[in-house]
Amino acid sequence: MKKTFRKLQLALARAYFGTASRLAPGPTGRALARRFVTPDKAGRQRASEALTQVRDMQRGELTMGDQRVTTYTWGDPGSQPFVLIGHGWSSFGLRFAAWVPRLRAMGYAVVSFDQPGHGLSEGKVSSMPHFINMLRIVGRHFGRPAAYIGHSLGAMSIAFAEESDWRPERFVLLAPQATPVNGVWRAFRMLRVSPRVFPHFENWLRDLTGTRRFTDFNAEHKVPHIDRPALVIHDRLDRETPWEEGSRYASLWPGARLMTTEGLGHNRMVDHVSVIDASLDFVGRAAA
Repeated sequence: MKKTFRKLQLALARAYFGTASRLAPGPTGRALARRFVTPDKAGRQRASEALTQVRDMQRGELTMGDQRVTTYTWGDPGSQPFVLIGHGWSSFGLRFAAWVPRLRAMGYAVVSFDQPGHGLSEGKVSSMPHFINMLRIVGRHFGRPAAYIGHSLGAMSIAFAEESDWRPERFVLLAPQATPVNGVWRAFRMLRVSPRVFPHFENWLRDLTGTRRFTDFNAEHKVPHIDRPALVIHDRLDRETPWEEGSRYASLWPGARLMTTEGLGHNRMVDHVSVIDASLDFVGRAAA
């Protein structure tokens, strides 16, 4: 029943956006842009549920502009080496809670947080520039991480967010996208949206986030200049971000290792023992 309902939803969306994008590309582009920066509300519910199941965690707050952003810490990142974790789109900081006990046993404190518009943080919209700005705020507050672990948009944004005062020593990046605009074109093709919509779509996002374009966030601008180790993990059957994107990301990063999984998709990899094992082996035990 659910599968049939999803097919019906997709057919109706294709009919609507396919027609609207050809008759009114401007309004359609702006409407799609608003949807593009609005996280799925289900992530907030999952974050609230996860909060009741997590132990030995200190919840805090930082601010980005006039928005309060929720942080989560285990241990003392002020006196211990710590791992910083960045979640993906429509996800939340406690998504990686299952990783924490093992990281703690390896001698690390752990810091995660909910991006604006996600989890328990304030805000209604978010985007890659938001992710980058918030990562910088977190980095300036907590200092230099021994390692950074990020998924999806959380993996893509770190290369543009890191600064010399707090740059991570090594990186684990799950399902990053090397060319962000490719995700837009995949969505447009799925909905049968006319290419004429794209300038209106991008201009609306530029008005929201500043003057930057999608091409400003291509991995090739930043990744080749990073001189610390990285492990990129991507699934061959990822339907949201194709494996080729992660493979290219790894090829651009000097000396990066690429690990390919089979059948985990885009999101289930976060929970899979093979991914956790490989990631923590790469991070290694905390230095005294």
